[in-house]
Amino acid sequence: MAREAVAFPGQGVDPVDLARILDEHADEEPVARLRALLGGDDWRGLDLTDTRVAQPAILTAGLVAAGSQVEAASVEAVVGHSFGEITALAFAGALEPAGAIELVRTRAELCHAEHERRPGRMIVVMRLDDVTLEWVRRRAIAEAGGSLEVAVVNGPGQVVLSGDEATAAAAVAAATALDAVARPLAIGGAYHSPLLAGAVDAFTEAVAEALAGPPRVPLVSCTTQDVLTDVDAVAASLGRALVLPVRWEATMAAVAALGVDRIVDAGPGRTLVNLARHTPTIAFRGLSPERPRRRS
Repeated sequence: MAREAVAFPGQGVDPVDLARILDEHADEEPVARLRALLGGDDWRGLDLTDTRVAQPAILTAGLVAAGSQVEAASVEAVVGHSFGEITALAFAGALEPAGAIELVRTRAELCHAEHERRPGRMIVVMRLDDVTLEWVRRRAIAEAGGSLEVAVVNGPGQVVLSGDEATAAAAVAAATALDAVARPLAIGGAYHSPLLAGAVDAFTEAVAEALAGPPRVPLVSCTTQDVLTDVDAVAASLGRALVLPVRWEATMAAVAALGVDRIVDAGPGRTLVNLARHTPTIAFRGLSPERPRRRS
């Protein structure tokens, strides 16, 4: 039998699959709690650009999907991409489902407040080598001022930059001029950047208060790649993760080093399965079905 870990995505998920999962599990308590929180169950009409809406919905969908399709006793470790770490902790028993939803809501509120004080933007940049990407980043800072940092490294040639809105826009223009693929993400806020430093202390405290105990299996940090089993270390890591970059390929290597043979992408969607195709460090399987491609 394969030794498995379970992985939970961040905000970039398939909205169709998100709605499907929530509809299929409509009678379960976490979905009922989400319905009360958001004031309805129009899952297809959710504003997924608003982290205060998207993150509780994605957490709930991932948790109920994994809960119904993964045997928890067989899981060796858990991992989350960005805020997916909160879902991972709930699956591992360190957070009660109600506490997890409240915690991700708190995270979104704190970060939204920082975004209102200093508007930020995340952009994905593909098809640039590391040196050219750094040239684009520094050129954008020189032109527009402000801050722009590497926020997510998903693998070779796929990086997310995060910082001030004007600086991010300058980087998109500079990267596009070099025939790279560069576009803003539909996320309000400069996650995994210094612009969210003001939320770190409050969020760390919120994590510490929400934790019901240590995770049943280790959480592998997506920012430091540390193997976390202690509640204090978990709280500190999640707080710092608001500012530190996600290094996904390195995280997959850290999971593999635990002797894990395969990772389950709990969804919603198959974002993490798709990332694994470009950086095949470890085998993946997805709980969400593949959607047929549209014919051109």
